[in-house]
Amino acid sequence: MNACIYISKRQQDYQLAIEAVRGSGYYSDMAIDDMVISAVADNQNCTCFNIAYDDYCDFDNDLCHWKQGTVDNLDWTRKQGPTPSVQTGPSMDHTTGLGYYLYLESNNHNGQKAELISEYIQGTMDYCLSLFYHMNGVDIGHLDIFKEVQQISGRTTRYKLLSLTGNKGDSWLEQKLLITSPSTFRIVLSGAIGSDTSDIAVDDIRVKSGQCK
Repeated sequence: MNACIYISKRQQDYQLAIEAVRGSGYYSDMAIDDMVISAVADNQNCTCFNIAYDDYCDFDNDLCHWKQGTVDNLDWTRKQGPTPSVQTGPSMDHTTGLGYYLYLESNNHNGQKAELISEYIQGTMDYCLSLFYHMNGVDIGHLDIFKEVQQISGRTTRYKLLSLTGNKGDSWLEQKLLITSPSTFRIVLSGAIGSDTSDIAVDDIRVKSGQCK
């Protein structure tokens, strides 16, 4: 959340003090960041500017700002080249054909689920989520995209934004999704395995402030 305060002209030097009063419960943490003091004309309004956000990951080195879920029963795996299961999964990553991607190994994991979770993102503005996904094989499960909103109480509420299901063929497909939220949120990619030939893979995930283009 942004806050802007106009301070009228003073004849003498002065200092600014920020004071916070902590609550008594476990859910009363406070934090501040990105403070800016700018000179403006007397007749100019004080305007808050949302800070541009652009987070991209091709998984060639690590998970970047994404992390594995902790309440699921499977993890996403970084992989270079084809998956070990036959008749399913990509043969290479989307970015260059030589790098890494994330995938869910379907063999012996029928019905299991894995989550990939973003960092917390400031609300009150539009964001575009774009990613490439690969869902090739018999009895593919599903890939769900959630928005997990942080409430004032500290609890979180999930909203399903999209569900991708079925065999999409042996190719990387792009998906874009506009996300809005009145408060801080994070994005959850939840993949569920179908049969032993139903690998699901993702690559080149970008979350950027603004409309999808």
